[in-house]
Amino acid sequence: MLLRLVISRMIQLFEAEHMNSQHYWEWITLDEDDDEPTVPQGYPKCKEHGVYLSCLGMRNL
Repeated sequence: MLLRLVISRMIQLFEAEHMNSQHYWEWITLDEDDDEPTVPQGYPKCKEHGVYLSCLGMRNL
């Protein structure tokens, strides 16, 4: 229950300036040396924006 409250609060406090899009693009881009994609098939995406739901790309200010 406490974890849900913490995650809920983190989501409420999240602002666009917390995002570093370069980290996100590096994470989703398949490298030539990769045998498997970095993002597993079926990984959750935002239904509204079509982006992967991840804490990668977030940074502390």
